[in-house]
Amino acid sequence: MKKRLLSTLVILTLAAGLTACGKTEKVIEPTEEVWTEVTPTPTEAPTPEPTKEPTPEPTEEPTPTPTPEPTKKAAQAPFADAVEYFEVSLSFTNSCSVDIGMIAIIDPIEGSQINLGGIKKDETQKCKLIWPTDKNELKWAVYTQGGDLYSDSTTDVTGLTESISITIKGENTIDDIDVDIK
Repeated sequence: MKKRLLSTLVILTLAAGLTACGKTEKVIEPTEEVWTEVTPTPTEAPTPEPTKEPTPEPTEEPTPTPTPEPTKKAAQAPFADAVEYFEVSLSFTNSCSVDIGMIAIIDPIEGSQINLGGIKKDETQKCKLIWPTDKNELKWAVYTQGGDLYSDSTTDVTGLTESISITIKGENTIDDIDVDIK
């Protein structure tokens, strides 16, 4: 009831104010309310009366049975074919009487070419690689000072665990290649 009276009062006040300011010539008449009356709800729920529950008789508790732990083999089954990786040191030594324009290798993981740069005579170029356990070949190439492919090679690296050392030998050409795999 208070809301209805209040809303009617607000409407009449607004209408009187607008008429007094010359904003409108029509007086707004209150109409019948369409809102339903809201019945207030109690703020507290009634407190239930305490009831006394029967005390259960003491019984023996059953001994819990341990749950078996999963075996390591079962946990590893989905990853049985997963490839592992390890770090490898790679070095190319130029024992030729000429400078090598560039050494390039094929990345054993992604298959893209990695240019290691040139090697002057009697110098060594070193790098570190991440090597997959499922690869047994190193593909590499030698380029001339002009950038032309001089030779490419595939080296068997079966048993590789830590390093590959390739020594290129020759007089004005590549005559021999020594490979040491550790």
